[in-house]
Amino acid sequence: MVELKLRSGRTFDKIEGNVVAEKGEFEIRGMIAGNLETKNNAYVVLHGMICGTLFALETSRVIIHGMVTDSLVIDGGDVEVYGMICKDVTRKKGKVWVDKNAKITGRFEDSYE
Repeated sequence: MVELKLRSGRTFDKIEGNVVAEKGEFEIRGMIAGNLETKNNAYVVLHGMICGTLFALETSRVIIHGMVTDSLVIDGGDVEVYGMICKDVTRKKGKVWVDKNAKITGRFEDSYE
């Protein structure tokens, strides 16, 4: 599957396929029908939906107000969750903060060493 590189700025579109966001500020108000990978100082605010897994890698920062229909994997990024994660949250390294009104329907795994 081809990975698409997301441009900085705001998007309201539906994007088919896996997406990479790096080095910039992104506001997603549409839908990504695939996985989203954030890395290299990306700052992502999600108001829309990710129909796949969200990977917060390296030095990225992600704020989730919308929904992730699969899992959230934190491997070096910082994540704030105000919305919904439909499956598991796995923290390998990095930071995660979950609001009291957020909804996580799967398990929370913390394998930080």
